Amino acid sequence: NLYNEHLKQVRLSEFSEKSSVITIGVDEEEIKATKKDDDLAFSYALDNIILKADANRITMKKVFKGALLLTKTFLIFNCTERSKKSVRIPLMSITHVFIRRYLLMDTAFEVFTSTQHSYMFDFASGQRNHILLELKKFDLPNLVFLQTCEEDAYPLLEEIRHQWQIGELSNFEYLLKLNLLSGRTYNDLSQYPVFPWVLSDYS
Repeated sequence: NLYNEHLKQVRLSEFSEKSSVITIGVDEEEIKATKKDDDLAFSYALDNIILKADANRITMKKVFKGALLLTKTFLIFNCTERSKKSVRIPLMSITHVFIRRYLLMDTAFEVFTSTQHSYMFDFASGQRNHILLELKKFDLPNLVFLQTCEEDAYPLLEEIRHQWQIGELSNFEYLLKLNLLSGRTYNDLSQYPVFPWVLSDYS
């Protein structure tokens, strides 16, 4: 319908190109040419970049434009704005990766690390899975779960429901995990976790 078409146009306008923004095996000359805009990323290893994609980092306060780079040891978001909200995530620290929606489009994912941080990134339509498939090729020591489709979460939903039924999870813990597996995130106010009202007076 017209509303969905409008959303697609809004999403496309957030990226620099309407065509593919994925680059596999980044060209070294291109890397050197863009070095001045990618100080954080290129301060680590020019030769290790496996994949580069235009991306937005989603936070509660603002959306930051930039590029996501996958190297042999890091997942790096290099912000192209003056705020320089760049991040460097060691691959060995990644524990969970969940797919997410942004602006009702199934185009984002969220990374959780062993340092209790989470980072949400959004991509042009169809580009997210390229990055997830590349990540899946790594033997990450702390990775517990990497989601590539909604069906991947079904076994986890069954597991936490069983844990709740036998008393291993409290109501609060169960609801937290349900929110996490259903696509809710603290990085996007439009998809903030939801909880039912709890009555304190039953009279």
